[in-house]
Amino acid sequence: MLPLTILSNWVNAMESASEKARIRRPRLIYDVELLRVMADESRMRILQYLCTPGAGEMRAYPVSQIATEVEMSNSTASHHLQILLRAGLVDVKSVGRSRYYKFNYELLRTSILQFRDLIRFMDQTLERNQDTSANDD
Repeated sequence: MLPLTILSNWVNAMESASEKARIRRPRLIYDVELLRVMADESRMRILQYLCTPGAGEMRAYPVSQIATEVEMSNSTASHHLQILLRAGLVDVKSVGRSRYYKFNYELLRTSILQFRDLIRFMDQTLERNQDTSANDD
């Protein structure tokens, strides 16, 4: 995990007030947790299935169908779906006794853009440090 001082400097260096409001240190730490959740192979299989278009769009699927498609028990699939739900990667809708899960594309897209911004900032910081070191020699 990155030191908090680097994250703090990154937030302070954002070009505009709207970017400062959009990208905050707690959100970035949350996004690192998001990557940890996605690192599990079983959860990635579930996400890949949920990203499979159904009738031309990403749609919600019941736990039993997800479990069958990714070859795991209903209880194991339900456990992984709860972790994905807490991370915000899926949305859930209850219909009767069934729970339908759908991939949350917008959260993932937002997180990827924030990581892109962080990488850009880190590259700029490294370039400045290299320039400073070269001038000191």
